[in-house]
Amino acid sequence: MDERASGLTIKICGLRTLEDVDAAVAAGAHWIGLVFHAPSLRALTLEQGAALRARACGRVKTVALS
Repeated sequence: MDERASGLTIKICGLRTLEDVDAAVAAGAHWIGLVFHAPSLRALTLEQGAALRARACGRVKTVALS
């Protein structure tokens, strides 16, 4: 989905696995959100976040939530 044509931007947050990234891309997300806020059940380590970011690179944009 082209966000410029539709005016709609989709962000999926709380991803934790490489498969989550692939599913978000397949679902048409424009952004993914990675959670680094320690109390959250979805919190990632920096190493986990880096791996997910690398998987997303060039396919979707990434935002970090802390």
